[in-house]
Amino acid sequence: MKGISGLYIDGSDNNAKWDVHMMNLSAVQVEVKSLPETTVAYIRHIGEFVGAQATWARLFQTLTQWGAARNLLRCPGTDYYTVFRDDVNITEFSKFKCDLSISVPKGTQPEGQVGVSVIAAGQYAVAQFEIDVHEYPDAWELIYSQWLPQSGFQPSGDFCFERYLNDPNMHPNKKHIIEVCIPVKGL
Repeated sequence: MKGISGLYIDGSDNNAKWDVHMMNLSAVQVEVKSLPETTVAYIRHIGEFVGAQATWARLFQTLTQWGAARNLLRCPGTDYYTVFRDDVNITEFSKFKCDLSISVPKGTQPEGQVGVSVIAAGQYAVAQFEIDVHEYPDAWELIYSQWLPQSGFQPSGDFCFERYLNDPNMHPNKKHIIEVCIPVKGL
């Protein structure tokens, strides 16, 4: 990992932004901004998630079919997330909980294995990455070990999540374009 460069304020939206550089990846911009409350439908996964791409694909397919059958999907407009309900530094992988989620209209009702929850509105550090499937841990490590200690922010205690911006099967190099979103507050 290379490190963090200076902070600047974007004049168009007054959000704090940093350019961060990571070995083997292009420059990454971290922006602290307010995100709105988002209602999501989810399927909870408990257990190991590293190397579980087939499981992830199957669960997202089930969730997408559920949403389509109820006329809840919008293109564009439906966002895909994984919301992490536990901390990998505290919870053993066999008990680790995360919710594979899609955005849905407020008022959507849970049904069967599909639950409904809310991603809280608030101030988040948002970093966008274009990575290979094996680089997810590096992306998270960059934010927590490189950016966060030098940023003047700390985690607020709410849930972190990834937002998926593409279908990697449609990318010419099979890259995953994601946002890592960490709720933060000032030190």
